[in-house]
Amino acid sequence: MGAGESSNNEEFTGPVPIRIQNANPLLFTLPQEHMNIQPYWIMIVQLIVKDIILQRIWNRMRYGTWSTTQEIAAGHYILRKKLAEIREVLQLNRQFQHRLRGRQRQDPRFVRMKSFQDALVTPGSFIGPRFWTTNSLREHQAFKENILIQELEIARRDLNLLYGKLKFDLFDLLIHSLPLFAHTIWYFYIQSSCIGAEKANEWNCYNAFGYRLYNYIFVPYCAFFWLVVTKLYVYFRVRQYVEKVHKESLRKRIEYHIGLWPSLLTIIVVGLPLVPYLFTNVIPMAAAYVFMIIIYIVLWVAALAFCAIVSFIPIIGPFLLGTVKVLPKEDRPIASIVLMFPFTLLTLPILISVFFNYSQYLYYGNDYYGTMKDEFDSRNTTIYFKILQASINEKFHTSLNFV
Repeated sequence: MGAGESSNNEEFTGPVPIRIQNANPLLFTLPQEHMNIQPYWIMIVQLIVKDIILQRIWNRMRYGTWSTTQEIAAGHYILRKKLAEIREVLQLNRQFQHRLRGRQRQDPRFVRMKSFQDALVTPGSFIGPRFWTTNSLREHQAFKENILIQELEIARRDLNLLYGKLKFDLFDLLIHSLPLFAHTIWYFYIQSSCIGAEKANEWNCYNAFGYRLYNYIFVPYCAFFWLVVTKLYVYFRVRQYVEKVHKESLRKRIEYHIGLWPSLLTIIVVGLPLVPYLFTNVIPMAAAYVFMIIIYIVLWVAALAFCAIVSFIPIIGPFLLGTVKVLPKEDRPIASIVLMFPFTLLTLPILISVFFNYSQYLYYGNDYYGTMKDEFDSRNTTIYFKILQASINEKFHTSLNFV
């Protein structure tokens, strides 16, 4: 039996008899409404609801796109890459015109096609005689430069639009920062009474606190962490190039900072108490159960190969990458990575939280395979919903994860 199991309803919300001797006793002697952990499928549903469904709905209402923030960021990367390529071709075109003027002074009538090909990025784009008149080349290059300038302006405009969709906003504050921050502070408050529980000592309380954090805080924290990193990266990369950064209204700047600073505060305050457990619990368990990492990597590579195949479907790239209408062949791997991101987001943090949970059994004398069984049993769906039905606190814990 697992940490949340009990024989009758009145025992569900409070301490329960110690069912497993080779486990952290506080998994049982602390109130179960604060120690009961979610079944795996509920953790996945929470991430799908908050980080995939709600985010798409918000982006559709606010920015007119069904893409998630990560998908928009991938589209932004492709546009920024395209912008750099256009600038490079435009620069080479102007260098060639400069060489052309020098050649015109030597021979005003003709320029060999070979020298033109050496100077231009797309040498196969011209079909004609081996020799061009200087005037015809100058006219062609002027025409080509006008086209490049128009493409440059379109890319800049699209980049401006995508930047606006990658800014911090009220969604980050209301759906991510506040629930995650409040939930963590609540667990700090609950932890203050740990030492008074049966079988409590500093080591057991330290592990019990980590048990709560890694089962209710860590998984949504990882999703939020990568969201913040993505938005910060895009902002500091784009601010050098996008004129819109310096022309925003006061209202938009205020909204940006309302979303930015609470997000950074949440990342720091919530992240700091998670760090020590990586070294004391997670990494040792990951080393002990390394076969699970190998299995995960194999499944991840297989899923990536599948996504790479799917990315060749013409509609997939533009659908995933927002405003990118045509996905260049060389950028199709980006679409496969975007497809893989939700899979990684939904599975890797859960695997890490499982490793932490193993330490609550293996560190207390449980055997290798018994630890895996007891951790799995602690996520009993029936027991979870009975505690959820009986406890207002459990309802709040679950609601804060679903918000």
